[in-house]
Amino acid sequence: MMGYASLAQTDTGLHMRERSRAFIVADAAAPSNRIVFINADIAMGDSGVRRSIVAQLSSQFPGLYTDDNIAFVGTHQHSGVGGYLENLLPQITSLGYVKQTADAIVAGSVLAVQRAHANLAPGKLSLGNTTILNANINRSPTAYLANPPEERARYQFDQDKDMTVLRFDDDNGNARGLLSFFAVHGTSWVPSAKVPDSPLTDNPVKPTIQLVEALYKTVMDGAFAMARHYGNELIS
Repeated sequence: MMGYASLAQTDTGLHMRERSRAFIVADAAAPSNRIVFINADIAMGDSGVRRSIVAQLSSQFPGLYTDDNIAFVGTHQHSGVGGYLENLLPQITSLGYVKQTADAIVAGSVLAVQRAHANLAPGKLSLGNTTILNANINRSPTAYLANPPEERARYQFDQDKDMTVLRFDDDNGNARGLLSFFAVHGTSWVPSAKVPDSPLTDNPVKPTIQLVEALYKTVMDGAFAMARHYGNELIS
């Protein structure tokens, strides 16, 4: 598995499927002017996986989706699949490269973009941010104090407490998706966890469930009625 760099952390089953979610923003006046943001339920993005995603999308949508307008990131988690990263160290702790895992991430991400592309519709974007207290902590306050005093004086807290949310609405003002960024390290699943899982079952899951149920008046299941996701630690 990919999470705690532990040789003993190997999978024994499946708790919740990991998914990729794609957001496409296009200019109605110039449809070819667009960007794609893919957020996957994995520990971090990978350049090799991204190259494969770009290659498939460039082939399926010539001139539309290219290396210049596709971002691929991971939410970051510690109980997901391993063996898909090109770097040596995570390959060692994941007991080698697992092509089946990498292929599944590529296939799911490409499918997410295909579905987003097929469902493009007029709408609007709005951006908001707020400060959230008592939701995250500094992993090493002692180490933080080693920063120069003038550096620390620039900030009120020893941890980023700001959440930024990009909201996608349709023409009727209904939310189609939310992309949020908040610096919380999801480690509720400990190294002894033996089943691959979505990071949404970790720290972010409660607000996700409450939001979807409030908007759709239904109990949310593993499929998630709404295309939304957290971007905790972005690596593209």
